[in-house]
Amino acid sequence: MKIVTFDAETYYDREYSLSKISPLEYVLGDTEGVELVIEAAHPATGKLAPIALVGVVWGVSEADASGVDAGDASPETGHAITDLAIDPARRGFGLGRIAIDATMAWPDHPATDSWIAFVDQENDGARRFFEAIGWTYEGLDGDGDDAMHRFATHAR
Repeated sequence: MKIVTFDAETYYDREYSLSKISPLEYVLGDTEGVELVIEAAHPATGKLAPIALVGVVWGVSEADASGVDAGDASPETGHAITDLAIDPARRGFGLGRIAIDATMAWPDHPATDSWIAFVDQENDGARRFFEAIGWTYEGLDGDGDDAMHRFATHAR
C-alpha cells in the first residue's frame, strides 16, 4: 500500500485515472486541506492502482491549542476527514476502513490527539460506515438543514 498526495498536474500522467473515484471539480476546488490517494496492488494485474481518495484538513493538537490566546478564536482540535471516496468497482471489501487506517497511520501528517469526521444528514451509508469502524457519534453539529453528524476517534 502507498499513500501519495494528489497533484493533478502530475497524477494524470499515470496510466490510470481517478475519475472513477471522485469528481475532479471537487478535488481540485478543495484548498483547505490535502487529498490523499491510497494506492494498492490491483488483484488482477498486481500494479499499483488508486483504491480511495481521502480528504483531510489538519487540525491543531490539544497541546498546541492550549497555547492559543483567549481572545483568539477557539481552534478546532483534531484532524478532520473531509471526504472519502472508494473505487465503485471495489466497494464492499473493507477498503474504506483500510483507507481511513492508512490515512491515520500516514507518517507525514502533523501530530494530533484526535480525528473528526462530519457526515451530511442525508448520507446514511457514511454514517453507518463511521459507526461500524468504531468512531464515536457526537451528535449533530450546526443548525437546521446545514447541521452535520459529527464523529470522533482518538489518534492511534
